Amino acid sequence: MRAKTHMAQYAQALTEAGLTVRVDGINSVLDRPDAQDMLYVLNCVSNHAESTALVNLLASTRYALTTEDLQSLSRAASAYNTSISERLAAHVGLHQQEVSSRNHDTPVIVTLVDVLLSDNLSWILDTHFHGSERARTRVSQCAAMLRKVEAAQNMGVEKCIRVAGEELGLDIDIAVAYAMSRAKKLTKEAAALSSIDTLVELSAYLC
Repeated sequence: MRAKTHMAQYAQALTEAGLTVRVDGINSVLDRPDAQDMLYVLNCVSNHAESTALVNLLASTRYALTTEDLQSLSRAASAYNTSISERLAAHVGLHQQEVSSRNHDTPVIVTLVDVLLSDNLSWILDTHFHGSERARTRVSQCAAMLRKVEAAQNMGVEKCIRVAGEELGLDIDIAVAYAMSRAKKLTKEAAALSSIDTLVELSAYLC
């Protein structure tokens, strides 16, 4: 194919027709949902300012937070950031109004990623989060996963990716996809295009 715009749709159609399909190239791997989740996680732990990556992860089918729950979480993070800013301002003898007027807004001291990685997460959710109980549970699960991946950072890129994959359950996802494919008799053999090993190999290529 000259263009890759509709490659995924063609691959899906061919697979449903009973053909074994393999799509080569970096983009074909990175465009898969499991690889996207992996990239969101790695972006979060490598750069705590990557709030967009965290929102995308929480909004994905893996955690499935609603728009209302995401907005509530964002407001909770903003409220916590404001409380931290006020305490720092008081510590140096400034009123919050002075800080805000100098910066035109409350300075960002604590990001959304920082909130999930914080030891105070339960208190922050109790105090500032007004979303659903289901969303709170999912946020806590995501936070626990991010902490484990962040702890693996000092063990190298490969270890970090493998821990992220294990925590995301990518191997389980691959097994389920295989079983479903066999049950539907779509193909004789279902091969995952972006297993953890593929992503490890890809990281070595990109680095």
